Amino acid sequence: MDSSLRDFAPADTPGLWVGYDRLEDDTRIYCKVVAHPEAMTVDYHCSWDQGEKLWMIYLMRVVPARLVLDKPGSVITWTNCRHPYYDDNPSPDLAPRPDRPWVGDFWDLFYAGHTVEMNNLKAILEHRHRNGLPVSVAPVRAVAQ
Repeated sequence: MDSSLRDFAPADTPGLWVGYDRLEDDTRIYCKVVAHPEAMTVDYHCSWDQGEKLWMIYLMRVVPARLVLDKPGSVITWTNCRHPYYDDNPSPDLAPRPDRPWVGDFWDLFYAGHTVEMNNLKAILEHRHRNGLPVSVAPVRAVAQ
């Protein structure tokens, strides 16, 4: 989903994942995926620093390209809404340090970053299709040794 996200692991809440957003040092990001296969939607609900209120929501829809462009393949739409929390951190006490920039400080860069991510997604999906690989692969979980 995002090129700056790394090291995800299951959180204590079922379906919730926690990782790091490398945009800023020591910044935890919490995410869950809400998918509706019949509607062909995949939404990513996220937040920095806490996993109770996932307010950064990436809305994605997959549309058959035959339907909208009369071509084979798929069209993916991606929408971000500017939630008020992008302007004001609702939980500054949970930030790893008081001087850390807030995710909303990067809003003007979202379009450029998400364009790169969509190009990466397209390349990955085309590679998987060309090579007969599944589109979706279950996450690998670390095993203690």
